[in-house]
Amino acid sequence: MFFGLATEEKCRIVRVRELNLLVKRLLENNLPLMWVAGEISNFVCAASGHWYFSLKDEQVQVRCAMFRHK
Repeated sequence: MFFGLATEEKCRIVRVRELNLLVKRLLENNLPLMWVAGEISNFVCAASGHWYFSLKDEQVQVRCAMFRHK
């Protein structure tokens, strides 16, 4: 099984919603709850209320988004 897809499904086209659900399951089932330490850079507070930023350390960075809670 590959990320929740059976072998015969590996080559099929998936919708964006399906991709998000597969990635969500992969992360939730394989990573424990954790805190991440790093420096915030490139912070943008969009008009929509969403926040976009990078979280980085000395070697790498991760692009992040925090969506406004309605």
